[in-house]
Amino acid sequence: MKLHFSPIGFMLAYCLVYIAALLWDLPAFLYYPLDGQFSWGPAVVQGLGPAMAWYGIMAEAALIAAILAVIVPDRWFADRMQNVLWTVPVAAMLICTFLMRTFFG
Repeated sequence: MKLHFSPIGFMLAYCLVYIAALLWDLPAFLYYPLDGQFSWGPAVVQGLGPAMAWYGIMAEAALIAAILAVIVPDRWFADRMQNVLWTVPVAAMLICTFLMRTFFG
C-alpha cells in the first residue's frame, strides 16, 4: 500500500493546530536552553530557568498535520476550497500576530 501525502492537507492542519496550541498554551514539550533539557507537556519544571514552548508547538503541529495529510486525500481539499486556500495561512499569520501582540510593544 502506497501512502499519499497531501500538501494542502498538511498546510491547513498545520495552521489550525499551531493556532490552537498557541491559543491554549499546549506545547508537546518544553525546552530549557540553560540546561539543555526537555520536559514533556506544558508543565513548567522549577529550577531549570526559562522554558521555550515554541519547539514543542512546532513539533506538535507538524506531527498532527503529517498524520492528517496522509489520512485525508488531496482531492478532497482541492474540490471544496480551491479558491480560498490562500486565506488560511494569511489568517493564521494574523491570528498569531494578535495572540503574541504583547511581545511587540
